[in-house]
Amino acid sequence: MQPPKPRLGPAIKLMGSKWRKAKKYPPPQYSTIIEPFAGGAGYSLLWWDRQVVLVEKDPIIAGIWDYLIRAKPNEILRIPVFTHIGQTVDEVAGNWPQEVQWLLGFWCNFGIEKPRRTLSWRLLGDVQNQYAGFWNEKRRAKTAELAKRIKHWRIIHGDYTEAPNTPATWFIDPPYSEKRLRRYRFNLADTDYPALAHWCRNRQGQVIVCELANANWLPFQPLYENKGANLVQSKGKKTLRRSHEAVWMNYEDNTPEDPL
Repeated sequence: MQPPKPRLGPAIKLMGSKWRKAKKYPPPQYSTIIEPFAGGAGYSLLWWDRQVVLVEKDPIIAGIWDYLIRAKPNEILRIPVFTHIGQTVDEVAGNWPQEVQWLLGFWCNFGIEKPRRTLSWRLLGDVQNQYAGFWNEKRRAKTAELAKRIKHWRIIHGDYTEAPNTPATWFIDPPYSEKRLRRYRFNLADTDYPALAHWCRNRQGQVIVCELANANWLPFQPLYENKGANLVQSKGKKTLRRSHEAVWMNYEDNTPEDPL
């Protein structure tokens, strides 16, 4: 099964998004995809032509998705872009809706957990480079194309337990249980992971749960090595720490129950 074209996204430059690695996970067996910890919705963006239900507790991220689902592409193409070093979101889009300012804030730095207000020098390089990782004309055009393709999506602002338990492909990517990976505005630091495991086991349909290989709240199996997943600074030196991504699934790849 091949993903639809064109390839969309990423929509939000968010820490922990699976946009680059989405192809490493099994394709959806159901016509509906539900992401209870939506974040950047990297898996759904790969299979954007399905019926998609996103559930997100963070009001900022939920607000951005709500805006992208509702906004007309021509409106997005009118959003101003960053043009020079030191420019702030207020200067670029201070008169635009709050959701637009949040969107641009996520395109001010590399994968982050909340929007920034000033464009990071780390992203700039040459501001004329349309492939640079900030909100420029190329990124704006790609976002307008994305908005055009996801009008059939739905966003629920709420806790993961508010996701409707209907037959679907469930892509469950919660903040990982390891402490060093809990830099989210809304994390699971105080959550009962066994309770989350019970909830995952009781979803209807195809269930894919993401974690690190050393997590034990479900019987996770290694899936791939994520090289350079985390930039770690120790004794004045910055190194890239590799992580071993894992997955738990409740099904066999050859037993779909939902006719697509």
